[in-house]
Amino acid sequence: MHQTVDPHPDHDSHGNALEANRAAHSCRWSEPTLFRPFPQWLEADDRPWSCLNPRNPHPFESTEACRTCAEWEPEPVKRR
Repeated sequence: MHQTVDPHPDHDSHGNALEANRAAHSCRWSEPTLFRPFPQWLEADDRPWSCLNPRNPHPFESTEACRTCAEWEPEPVKRR
């Protein structure tokens, strides 16, 4: 029996992020702070994620705020 592995387990069949997975790694606005340009990436040890939302861009210490953030949006699914 062949079993199919879902390539996007955080998304439903339409490519929408599941509500239970509201987190920095699944938000369209977040990026690891280490990937930010100098000197912003220097904060990566203390603030590992950055919110790039144009309304309020900022690095953050904890991803807990992502669960209830009003600006959270699912990251678009990249199609091949």
